[in-house]
Amino acid sequence: LFDTGRIIDNHIRLTTVAANVDWQFAKVWRLPGSAQHGWFSDGNERNVLNASVSVRLPVRRPRLSLTYFGRYLTYKDDDPEEQLSSGYFAPTSFFSNLLTLSVGDMFYHRKFYYSVDLTGGVQKFHRLLCTDDTDPDPTTCDPPFELHDPSSGSDTVFGYELLFGWNIHRNVVFETFYGRSDYAQQVASGFESHHWGYLFKFSF
Repeated sequence: LFDTGRIIDNHIRLTTVAANVDWQFAKVWRLPGSAQHGWFSDGNERNVLNASVSVRLPVRRPRLSLTYFGRYLTYKDDDPEEQLSSGYFAPTSFFSNLLTLSVGDMFYHRKFYYSVDLTGGVQKFHRLLCTDDTDPDPTTCDPPFELHDPSSGSDTVFGYELLFGWNIHRNVVFETFYGRSDYAQQVASGFESHHWGYLFKFSF
């Protein structure tokens, strides 16, 4: 894992075993799903369930698709000191429902192409806090206060990703992209993230 400096410093590694299913029918519908169990090198473990359904909308141009994605996960380790020092977001439980609209097309004789993904939804999680309302920091919780894992409530999610591509040659492609999201599972550290970059693709 390389999402945060603390993860790199702690040499956190993740080993997983997973099962996946992907069913496509009627040419425009797709139903993927997966289950995963993971072991972190710091002794933590997690279980993940993903379910999705997508449909290609009946328009010729641009390409339009709508996707629902649901995720449920739990982490074994509920030690607040280890949660905060690990460098990755590890709630006791997490549940999300997201809906993504994807738009894409090619133009100028297929020389250029683009795609836009807009995502919205809700996420809810439980995370350890101290019952002391004046100082809920779980790492400084002392009697008579105690730790509990209240629900965050339904937190709204919004994100987008923009991509532009250029078919320079039949064997060379250039792409650039930018995205932003406040989905807590977008990166290991959790919550708001921005990502951008460019790449060249070569085929032989």
